This record gives sequence, C-alpha cells and structure tokens, in this order.
Amino acid sequence: DVRYNLSINKIPLLSWVNSSINYDANYDWRSSSLAAENYGNTIQNSNSMRINTQFNLTSLYKKIPFVAKFLSQKSSPKSRLPSKNQPKGNTKKTLDDQEEESKSKILSAIFQSIFSVKNIAISYTETNGILLPGFLPETQFLGLSSPLSGPAPTLGFVLGSQNDIRMEAAQSGWLTTDTLLNYLYTQNVSNNLNIRATVEPVKRFKIMFTGSRRYSENENEYFRNTSSDLSNPEFNHISTSKSGNFNISFLPIRTTFIKDRADNSSELFENFVNYRFNIAQRLAGQNSMTQDWPLGYGPSSQDVMIPAFLAAYSGKDPSRQSLNPFLSIPMPNWNLNFNGFTSIRWVKNNFKNITMSHSYRSSYSIGSFLSNLDYLPPNLQVLDSDVYGGNFVPEYQIDQVNITEQFAPFFKLDVTMKNSMTTRFEYKKDRTISLSLANSQITEVQGSEYVLGLGYRIQDVKLMFDGGNGQKKVNSDLDLRADISIRNNKTIIRRIEEDSNQPTSGQSIITLKFAADYVVNNRVN
Repeated sequence: DVRYNLSINKIPLLSWVNSSINYDANYDWRSSSLAAENYGNTIQNSNSMRINTQFNLTSLYKKIPFVAKFLSQKSSPKSRLPSKNQPKGNTKKTLDDQEEESKSKILSAIFQSIFSVKNIAISYTETNGILLPGFLPETQFLGLSSPLSGPAPTLGFVLGSQNDIRMEAAQSGWLTTDTLLNYLYTQNVSNNLNIRATVEPVKRFKIMFTGSRRYSENENEYFRNTSSDLSNPEFNHISTSKSGNFNISFLPIRTTFIKDRADNSSELFENFVNYRFNIAQRLAGQNSMTQDWPLGYGPSSQDVMIPAFLAAYSGKDPSRQSLNPFLSIPMPNWNLNFNGFTSIRWVKNNFKNITMSHSYRSSYSIGSFLSNLDYLPPNLQVLDSDVYGGNFVPEYQIDQVNITEQFAPFFKLDVTMKNSMTTRFEYKKDRTISLSLANSQITEVQGSEYVLGLGYRIQDVKLMFDGGNGQKKVNSDLDLRADISIRNNKTIIRRIEEDSNQPTSGQSIITLKFAADYVVNNRVN
C-alpha cells in the first residue's frame, strides 16, 4: 500500500491545489487439491489506484488582490440621513459616502456571483485483477518461486501488474499441459470517476454539483493446451467472452415536463421512432437524405435504437448525439439549499429558521452487456436476414438500457417557529424509462408525491426509568412528528413495432406516519 501526496501545493502559484495518489496491490497463491495436482495451482493478483484532487478556489481568490478586496468586503451599517442641525458641507460629504457605499455593495455582489465557485473535487479510482489457473510452481519468498534464478510468476505480477504473462508462463513451463483443465482465466477492470463542485452565488445559498461515471468489465476464457503431445504443447485461447455494466450521470431535464396526450401517446416516443432513421444514416455514413434504410442498420438495430432513445428522451438533436452507447462525459446533477430568509427582519422576529431545498439526480445505465462471439468489423460481416434481422452484429449484446430521473425533492420548505413547532412541505417527482432491446418496447414509470409534515418539541420532559439498580430520572426533549403523503404512480408500455401505447398499471398511495423521539442517553433513543 503506497500513498503519496503530490507537491503541487508547494508551488506558490498552485498552493490552492491538493492532490494525492494511493496504490495498493494484492497477490494470492492457492494450492490445488491433492486429488487434482495435475491441474496446478491458482494465482491471482489485483491492484487499485486512487487519485484525489481538490481545487480550493477560495484560497485562489485570496491571492488576487482586487478580487480579495471585494469578496472580503462586509456591509457597513446603514448611513443615517443628515440632521437639520448638521452643516451643509458635511451633508454633501455624507451623501457622497452613501453613493460610494452603494457602488461598493453592487461591485461586491457582482464579484461574489462571478467567483461563486468555492471548491472542486475530482476522485478517480481504477481497480484491476487477474486470475490464472493451472500454475505449477510452488510459492517461496515474496510469493515467487526461485526468486533469484527464475522468479515465477514474475515480480511485476506479484506487485499487481496487469501485463499478460500467459505466453511467457507457457514457454517457461509454468502452466499445466493437462488438456482437461477446465478453469477459466479471468481478467477484470473497473473505473469510477466522481466530480463535485460547491457554488455559493450569494450568502447562505449553496449549490452542490455532482457528476459520476462507472464502468466495469470482466473477460473470461479458457487458456489451455490443446495438443495430445504433452512434450510439445500448444496453448490456445478458447471461448473468449466479455461482460460488464455501465452507469453515468445524465441530464434529460429538457423533456421532464413534456406530458403525455389524453390518449397516452407521447411526443418523446414519436421522436424516438423518427430519430432512428437519422441515426441509421449517420452510422452508414450517408450524407444525402434517402427514403431507404441503410444496409445493416435497420429500425431494429441495437446500434440505431440506443442513440435514438438517448436523443429523444434527453431532448438532444439526433445529429449531435453520440453513437457510442458508453457515453464519455458525465452530466451534472445538483442539490440546492437556501437558508437566508432569517436575514429579513420580519422573518427573524417570527421564525427560528426557514430552509428551502431542491435536488436533482439522473443517470443512464446499461444493466449488463455481453460480447458477441460472432462479432466482426462491419466491413467484414456478411449480412443475413435470419441473423439479427439482417442488421450488423454488434460488438456487445445489450438487452436493456435505462434512464432514471429523480427530483428528490423538486421543492422542499422546512419552517421552524419560535414556539418549537416545525412545518414541512415537500413535492417529489420521478420517472424511469427503460428500452428493452429483447422485445422492442419502452416502459415508462412516472411518479409524483406530496408530503406535508408537522412537528413539535416538548422541552425538558422528565421520566423515571428502572434499570435494575434503582430508579433513574431522565430529563430530555420529546420530539413529536406527523407526516401525510400522497403518491401517484403510472406505468405505460410503448411497443415499437406495433406503435402502441398501453397503460398497464397505476396506483395512488396515501400514507400517514407518526413518530415520537426521546433521548434517554447516548445509546438509547
């Protein structure tokens, strides 16, 4: 396990940047059973690398003199109007001061808005691993066999290197030549990117932007001797396959509030159906508009349907939509919070606190994908009307892709009054859109929820408890809460080939919740 803090912040101009790298590796040697010594042992390694970088922009702003001047400026007490007995010269001076103060406040507000980004944090994690069966040498010092003369399986492999050592191992006699070896060689890789930025355009109004991208892939195959002549083995790759999953933050908010028509038909679904032709032409490299579908890219092609689906339900022009189902750039999600109402005198005199919040989260995901064993580059494929509907065989078989979107909440207002009573109003909205490539249909689940909550705190409630060692008096606050929520759900299946829209289920749920909290001690609540 190696950790290192980069010395970027030692440079005066970059003292506002902090970055660290963490690398750890594991190696495992597992002996074969005594009944299967011919199959050899199993070795496995893994490594993980994490890079964390933080940009403290508040520190950067302080290094710029004229920016720091306005950002650190505090409002001075309000100037009073000059009295009748005040000399006229002083009156003119006071008015000039007021005008100068007003200009200064405006400039300060402008600078605070322009330089509202306070912090940016980027975190990247990559994990890799290899499992190699049929390994014959025994383990000795540092996991190596014969560490001085011919270290197997190499020092790099023990330290987590992901270089493929199979051919070297086969040539060095490290692998069993038993043709009955039936254990899979496995290599996996996963990476996770997270981005976070904090923005404060005005005091007590904070916005947290987030973005993420996760990709995971596993490769499996049989790597064994296929020659009956054990003195002259031939190692081959057999039944190679890849599988994995994918998730990325998404931004379909432009289509969130487009409602279905009275007959449950959808403008977005119609756009999806129409966009398929535009995507097919782009894939085929056709610039001129024609009436016929390009060869190999028909309306049911996976390579056509996924980009058309993403363009239609994100509100994007199909000519600008990425044709790769594994999107590269994570889009922003956000969380807003404002608790500055108490700066208003009337609010401060009548309420303890008022907080308003809003949150938006959305993602695009591929639940699972599997490599096609028959895949070839399109220019080498021979189209067959009985295979994939006459379309090109895609590199990965994807059964379903999903877009999820949540306003959790869309709007939330928390009010705490002077008499310790609390009131909460919340509105939530969500939708999940799934494109099934197995049966050519889109399933939409739409939901909305209203929540109204009331609470009251009774202070200094005294209760007696008998813990076995005599009675004990406890003095604590009693928090009472009551919530009522109304939620509506609706599910619609849209069949692509039949061009139909069918509501399949729906429900309205009314929920009442009551709760009382009393803190007895640090362990009992």
